[in-house]
Amino acid sequence: MEAENLRFREVPRTEIHFSGTPDYESATVDRRRNLPDRVSKDIDYHDVRVDYLLTNRLRNSNPSQKRQRAAGTDMSPP
Repeated sequence: MEAENLRFREVPRTEIHFSGTPDYESATVDRRRNLPDRVSKDIDYHDVRVDYLLTNRLRNSNPSQKRQRAAGTDMSPP
C-alpha cells in the first residue's frame, strides 16, 4: 500500500492469529516506510509505503507418504 498522505482518525486495533489444523506453518512480515509500528491518531504521515507478506505451508505429518513421493510411487494429489 502506498500513500502520499495518510491520517488515522483513531488508533487501529490490529491482531493477527491463525486458526485451523496444527499441520501448517504461517508467518507474516511487514516492511514500512515513514509509518511507525504503532500509529497515532490525527497525525499526518507522508510518503507512506507498507509491504505485507503472508506465507503459509502445509506440513506433511505422514512420513511414509513423504517417502512414496520421493520414490515417485505416491498416487495421491500433491
